[in-house]
Amino acid sequence: MSEHSEAHALKISHIAFSRNENVILDDMNFSINAGELMQIDGANGSGKSTLLRILAGLLEPSHGHVQWHGQDAFGHGSDYQEQLMYLGHKNAIKDDLSPLENLEFIRQLKHSQTELGCLEALEKFRLASYGHTPIRRMSAGQKRKVSLARLMLVKTTVWLLDEPFTALDQAGKTILEAVIKTHIHGGGLVIFATHQAIEIEGCTVRHFHLN
Repeated sequence: MSEHSEAHALKISHIAFSRNENVILDDMNFSINAGELMQIDGANGSGKSTLLRILAGLLEPSHGHVQWHGQDAFGHGSDYQEQLMYLGHKNAIKDDLSPLENLEFIRQLKHSQTELGCLEALEKFRLASYGHTPIRRMSAGQKRKVSLARLMLVKTTVWLLDEPFTALDQAGKTILEAVIKTHIHGGGLVIFATHQAIEIEGCTVRHFHLN
């Protein structure tokens, strides 16, 4: 498959990143197309989270650029950020709010919403009965599922997921794998970092290795 064969191609070219004269990433290059799944591999400290944050526009690289449809992903007129959903290793949900309140807040941040409601998204992760429970009273795995449920609420093409399987039990992992599979088969693309070996039936996982 050529890197221009799909409509939604994301490409990074010669990405480098340094902090306090410490080189974290050096000359990173890859491209990924719609319908593809890529796992970022590497030891702790190799720059997996840094690379995802650069792709999300949260960090500016020291060198290189990110392209979306062959243009600067963060340039004027680019729709890349509207097509993007980033889930960091922290859940980014408010402990004093309920799952439904958190999801409704997140849902309103994006213009293009799915037909799925917040309660239905929680149902996908078997959390419908916790809809009005304060987040602070939930387990780490339940909090992670609430955070993941936001993937179901907005129409985005690019999913950037940092350790998405953290704190999930086997049932939660199975649900998330099914959600990712549906997104990929629907023409989305997913880039994720995890320490776990992941195999999703019906999906080919490409690997990008960081030293």
